[in-house]
Amino acid sequence: MKIEIKNGKEEEFKYFMSEKLTRETGQQYFPEYIFVQTKEDNDGYIVIPDDTEYRYIFGNVKFIASGSEEIDNVEFVYGDVGFKNSKAKSLVKLKHIAGDAIFDNSQIEDLGALETIGGNASFSFSKIKSLKNLKKIGGCARFIDANIEDLGNLEIIREDASFGNSGIEDLKNLKKIGGWAIFSFSKIKSLKNLEYVGESLILKDSQVEDLGNLRYVGESLYAGDSAIKTLSKLEYVGGDLFLENSGVEDLGNLKYVGGKIFLNEEQKELFKDRIYKDGLGYRFKNDLSAVKDYEQCL
Repeated sequence: MKIEIKNGKEEEFKYFMSEKLTRETGQQYFPEYIFVQTKEDNDGYIVIPDDTEYRYIFGNVKFIASGSEEIDNVEFVYGDVGFKNSKAKSLVKLKHIAGDAIFDNSQIEDLGALETIGGNASFSFSKIKSLKNLKKIGGCARFIDANIEDLGNLEIIREDASFGNSGIEDLKNLKKIGGWAIFSFSKIKSLKNLEYVGESLILKDSQVEDLGNLRYVGESLYAGDSAIKTLSKLEYVGGDLFLENSGVEDLGNLKYVGGKIFLNEEQKELFKDRIYKDGLGYRFKNDLSAVKDYEQCL
């Protein structure tokens, strides 16, 4: 991710941004506080030390060790950020990363004021325990092998989310996952406040036993061998519904299944009034009003 500035216009852009920020924040910003990427290494990044004086960075950056335990001046990065070679433990003032944020194998422990990541976020083998003030991840969230225990204020993940082998036990305020939601080999037992999964939901090999407030799954739901007994508040599954290896004995508020429904013999008898035979498989007797309701919401 990189902002497009015409060649030779970088200094003009720095002056423009410093004046704009000074006017909008009431604090003094100098052009020297603005960094604009004009060159890059082989990965498309520029290397900047942890103790940089830059506050606003426009470009893809990798932070490197400089003796400081804090990245305490940077407030905003319009680009992708890598922290693997940084020795900093805290981000302090950084509120917004517009691109990807890669915390894998980094020393970062404290996300400080960070509120949004516009692209993908990966936390594998990082030392971060809490996402604190982070509210939104605009791309995929990779929590596999992460030490995170607390999702903090996180409410939205726009694309896929994978939770396997992480320390996360509670989704807390998370309400929406826009892509695939994969809970295999995670410690999570309840989906709690999660209401929306835009693509498929994978519960196979998970400890999930409660779907919480979940109402919408855009594609397929793979219950697998999960411990859920009821679909609870779930109303809409856009693809196939795989229940045959699960202990589900109650379809809850289910109104619509876009594909086939896969059941064991006991479930076929239990749900016989809500399903019908279709070729070699079964389908759910849909309430088509549910489709209209969700079409209006999406």
